[in-house]
Formats: sequence, structure tokens, C-alpha cells
Amino acid sequence: SNNSTYSPYLLANCPNLKTARVTGAKVSDFMFYKCPKLEILDLTPQIESLGNYACFDCPNLREVRMNNTNETLKNLKSIGHQVFAFCPNLMEFCIEPSVESVGRANFEGCKNINLIINNNTLSSKWSLSGIFGNNSIGKVTFGNEVKTIGAEAFAIQTGHTGIQTIEIGPNVTSIATSAFTNQKTETVIINSKSVLESPYSSVASNIPSIFGDQVKSYTIGGAATTIGYNAFNFSLAEAVV
Repeated sequence: SNNSTYSPYLLANCPNLKTARVTGAKVSDFMFYKCPKLEILDLTPQIESLGNYACFDCPNLREVRMNNTNETLKNLKSIGHQVFAFCPNLMEFCIEPSVESVGRANFEGCKNINLIINNNTLSSKWSLSGIFGNNSIGKVTFGNEVKTIGAEAFAIQTGHTGIQTIEIGPNVTSIATSAFTNQKTETVIINSKSVLESPYSSVASNIPSIFGDQVKSYTIGGAATTIGYNAFNFSLAEAVV
């Protein structure tokens, strides 16, 4: 039921647990901590909170789903600290507009994930700067709800790897030049017409100055009709397609 409550560490360190279903509004702290064979976490639409370290170091976790479908968690409000840290096989997770708070290093070491950020309130400020921790993650996709990517929103400390692939959604109109500071992103996909046009026509704020000098390839989405003057000036990329 929606009123179900679970104790911390309830199913932690269970060596044979492969599939789990949570029917309450909250996944408790450390609930599935270090479950080596856990592959699927099935949640209900009523889920509002994912507790600290809930699925920390579950190396075989590949899917977090709702009611055995691919729907996202549209009522989720809070994501604790390091909830999915060191889950290298987790394939996808979406931060919807309902999310109000996100803890630190949630996706650290999720090297194969496609993290979909569909929350403009969080992406427009520094709130998400610490969600990746110190290790690389696979891909970050900005969904249709995101219009602004703010100053240092996804900045990381010098020497860390960060996001391997960034995909900019169609409705993004503004990206701060410091949004991705110190990221070592290799692939950038731009589906936003606005990002490619006049706001990025000056040398001081062109596209390479935003995504850094480690980018090997840029892919321009179908929405682009005009690419601004100096848009890729000083780019070290090997391909722009």
C-alpha cells in the first residue's frame, strides 16, 4: 500500500536477490545496499522518495521501472545521496519535473547510463553539479522540459572525467559558458535550433567554449536551419556532422 514503510538495510547484502518490487511511497536508506545480483527494481507510481544509498554498489542493476513498464517516476520528489552510485550496468534514469531535491554523487560510476534530465528548475542552477561524483558516467540527455542550463550546473572538479556524451534537447535556449566546466565530454549532440543560432555567434560564448576542448565530435540535429557565425570557432573536434 501507499502507507508501507521499510526499515533501513531491509534487503541489504542479499546475495541472491535479482528482482525487487517496492509498493510504498519511499525506498528506505540502504534498502538494497550491495545486492550483487539485483537486476530489476520495480516501483509504483506513488513513489516519492529514494533514500540514501538505496541501491549503492549493485553492479548488475540494469533497470529501474514503474509497474513493470518503461514509464518514468513522475511523482518522485526526492533523490538521496549516492542512490545508484557504482551501478555500472544501469541503463537509464529520468529526473522528471516533480523532483525537488537531488543528493550528491547519485550516478557516480554509472558508465553506461543515459541520464535523462527533464527538470528545468534543477538544470538552470548549480543544484545538479555534484550528482556525478568523481567518476565518469555514460550520457546525459536534456529532455523537452529543459530550457536553461545554468552556470556551473554540471561543473566538476579539475582532473575528473565526467560526462562522456551530452545531448541537448530541442527546447534549450540558453547555456551558461560555465555550465560544463572541467567536463571531458567526447561527444555532443545538439538538437536545439536556438543553441546553434545567434546566441552563440561571438567568440566569447561559442559552442566549444561551453563544452570544452576534449570534444571529438559534434552532431547537429534535424531542427537546425542556421548555424551562427563563429559557432565552432577554435573547435578541436575531429568531426562536425
